[in-house]
Amino acid sequence: MPTYDHDWDAARLEFVSTKKTYTVVAKNHGIREGLMRKRAQREGWSAQRKEFSQQVVAKATEEVQEDLVKMLKEWNRDTLTEAHRLREAARSFFMRKRADGRWIPTSKISAQGLTAAASANMTADKLARLALGTSTENNNNKNTSLPVSVDEFV
Repeated sequence: MPTYDHDWDAARLEFVSTKKTYTVVAKNHGIREGLMRKRAQREGWSAQRKEFSQQVVAKATEEVQEDLVKMLKEWNRDTLTEAHRLREAARSFFMRKRADGRWIPTSKISAQGLTAAASANMTADKLARLALGTSTENNNNKNTSLPVSVDEFV
């Protein structure tokens, strides 16, 4: 009876790590298909293929999730910066920032200007809350009346 020197490790690796059929793998390695099927069944190649596939999917999913987390962190950092700028722009309608960082009133503001500043401030607040992962539901205040004083706004 002739003996064949088949590279079973290479055949198994090709079958497990690809979607190629027994027929194709057997042909690629010069192995009779029936012989390869028997060995594959005995050694559990199909189960190994399934496990390998699951590992590839898990690793790919993990890498995608890591990339998404990085992107979200950067996006949220940028959103917080923009929210801060928007808030300062709203304050600048009727206030100026002192050297110590405190805001002080500079002049009178019209009701329309105050409404615009309040709207910009609410938008900035929502952006910041979203970036920080907190709820904005309670911030949807349906009361559109103006603040009684500048201190209420700031």
